[in-house]
Amino acid sequence: MTAKFLLVSLTATLLGACASVPQGPNPSPSASVTASPSANPTATPTPNPTTSPSQPTTTLSQIGYGKSYGFCIGYCDHTLTITAEKTRLVHTALREPEKYPERAFERPTTAETWQKLNSLANFQTLQSLPERIGCPDCADGGAEWVEMQQAQTTKRVTFEPQAGLPQQAELLTELKKIYQELDAQNPAQ
Repeated sequence: MTAKFLLVSLTATLLGACASVPQGPNPSPSASVTASPSANPTATPTPNPTTSPSQPTTTLSQIGYGKSYGFCIGYCDHTLTITAEKTRLVHTALREPEKYPERAFERPTTAETWQKLNSLANFQTLQSLPERIGCPDCADGGAEWVEMQQAQTTKRVTFEPQAGLPQQAELLTELKKIYQELDAQNPAQ
């Protein structure tokens, strides 16, 4: 019985020792910090992904924003779609489309705009959210949505306009700004 006890004790001790041995090199605390511009004046500082949660891992293929009002006459559905090549705003009627034909406006997307949107967008965060937040378009309050496409995966989250989308607040602000610029050039009447 004592040999069995010693064997079990020795095995437990060895397993405990193995568990505390590092399995790979431990990065130093400074390993994730980028060099300061003063260390290399020609270097461009790169964002640290651990301190910048909105940093995308892959460029998106499309970003969209829209709003709609279910109890409305005229142009009630508004869709902004942005790719690296073009930005397109479409106003659509949910009722009487013959009286209110689709109105669309598009322009080229600048590289600066596309880069900014991709830096603000976080596809993983959007994927973690439910498809509907709150009660969008209840009591004629309207609905807004943000959509992202990465490779073959698309995710849209619809929410109450007054509540916004705090998880992607900066992106939503930028999308609304672009929407307003295009709408000023092509207003839905």
